[in-house]
Amino acid sequence: MSYLDQRMSPARLWAIVFVALFHVVIGYVFVTGFYQKFTKDGFQDLDVFEVEEPPPPEEEPPPPDEPIPEVQSPEVVAPPPLVRQPQPPQQQVQVVERQEFVPQTARADTVGEQRPAPTTKGCPGYPGQAFPIMAACPAPPVQEKTCPGGQRVPANAQCPAPAAPPSPARQTGGSISDADYPASAIRAEASGTTRVSIQVGANGRVAGCSVTGSSGNSALDQTACSLIQRRFRYQPATRDGQPVASTVSRSITWNLPED
Repeated sequence: MSYLDQRMSPARLWAIVFVALFHVVIGYVFVTGFYQKFTKDGFQDLDVFEVEEPPPPEEEPPPPDEPIPEVQSPEVVAPPPLVRQPQPPQQQVQVVERQEFVPQTARADTVGEQRPAPTTKGCPGYPGQAFPIMAACPAPPVQEKTCPGGQRVPANAQCPAPAAPPSPARQTGGSISDADYPASAIRAEASGTTRVSIQVGANGRVAGCSVTGSSGNSALDQTACSLIQRRFRYQPATRDGQPVASTVSRSITWNLPED
């Protein structure tokens, strides 16, 4: 026998099913009846009118284009040059082996040994020179000085009195005239004064001539010295009664000869 047969009778089961079906029918009628009634009444009471659609809003004009700001590129700046720091020189460490110092003891055969005696010596007045140790030093050299006139005497001596100046040489012959005027100077119409230095020997003859002041024309200067050496004669200068060589200065003035 099943569990339902033991707990519930068939009559009671049918009663429960009937009650459930009844409730379902009542609920269906209630829902469908009330819905049709209220929906119809509601539609009749509503006023129906057409709704006009509002016009579309006017489109606003687009805003003016804003100017685009120019973007300036940044100025390119060259980076500063790299300065390399000089590396300090590497110090070399010198390894010195340690040596133990052992004092040397004097040997018996070297006790009392003497060094060799010097064989040379220096003498006063002769720096840097060596002389034998046994020889006597020579006398120091005499220091000299130059006196006026070119004479040399010992440094501790007095200069002698200067000699009397020689007597000047005197011209005894020779002359220059307008007839000696160079033809080239006449054509150039040159004139002037030629100053010369004349070297007169102890025999009274002209030993040399040099121009010390030009006349401005080389022909006049050369002619003056040439004529002086060929024509001029002098009584030589004397010192203590003896003839000596001397120098004489002379001026030759050149004037154009008149026709």
